[in-house]
This record gives sequence, structure tokens and C-alpha cells, in this order.
Amino acid sequence: MTFQRNFVTTMDHWLSDLISPKNFEFYKIVISQNTVGYVKPNINDMLSIFFTNDPDEIYITRERLNLVDILSMSGGFASILMLFLRILAKFYSNQYLQEKLISKMFFT
Repeated sequence: MTFQRNFVTTMDHWLSDLISPKNFEFYKIVISQNTVGYVKPNINDMLSIFFTNDPDEIYITRERLNLVDILSMSGGFASILMLFLRILAKFYSNQYLQEKLISKMFFT
């Protein structure tokens, strides 16, 4: 039998991969080839089991598509941010224009 060491890194946070990655380590048993022998009469039966460590280590990374990745794929994070700011500024400027017009019409 051979013990194989595996490392798993999960990045499951919906906002960013850097916020809460979790690391796990587990071992997997890989069965080697079987050796079959013959039992001779008048000799005690013996059983041998060989344990070895596999020199290879397997690294597994599980990622999830998050908000920053979606914004990056849809035209870049900065351009999406600028789009939201322009929409907010347009709404604010319309409100400001209406307030100024009403104040000039009725309060001056």
C-alpha cells in the first residue's frame, strides 16, 4: 500500500478569492501490485504488508466564480465602476437641477 498526500485549497467566498481560502490535507491509499506466494506444508503462514509513502504530492485548487471575476469579464472592474458612478451622478444632477429650479421659482 502506498499513502499519497493531497492538498486542497478552496476559494469559495462570493466576493473575492483572497478573503477566506481554506486549506485541507488528506491522504489517499493507493494499492500497489499484489504479490502472490505459495504456502509450503509444515511451515507457519506469514503475512507481509508493505507501507510506503508516495513521493508525489497532489495539489488541488477549487475556485468559484465570484463578483469581482464577473465584473472583470464583463468589461473590466474599473469600467463597471465608472458606469455605476455615471448613473448615480446623472440621478443626483437631475435631482439637484429640480431643486435649484424649484427654489428659484418659488423662493426668490
